[in-house]
Amino acid sequence: MRKNIIALLGLAAFALLAAGVEAKPVSRTYPQPCSKVYAEAKAIVSEKPYKIYSAEEHTLIFETGSFWKAGAHQITASFESDGQGCKVTTNAAYSGVMRNGTVFLDRLGKRLTGE
Repeated sequence: MRKNIIALLGLAAFALLAAGVEAKPVSRTYPQPCSKVYAEAKAIVSEKPYKIYSAEEHTLIFETGSFWKAGAHQITASFESDGQGCKVTTNAAYSGVMRNGTVFLDRLGKRLTGE
């Protein structure tokens, strides 16, 4: 009985991981113009641990992680002027206990403020 419960829990956990549990989009507004924010974001995703796939005018698509380690996770970031600066919205799946998009936004904020 106990083995069956453990097997069912393991199967459920695997199914959730395989389904790619999506996180809600996360947005932050930075006071700098979008041209500067986008340039800094593009510079960040050109470095490890990121791998850039697409760099359009208002959108970046990139991944973090490695298929061989903990799995690669795709992140989409969009940039929109909102009158107060540049609103950056990320959409990324959870990776363990963290949202990959939130980690990227933290790095972007530190880079923009020079921390």
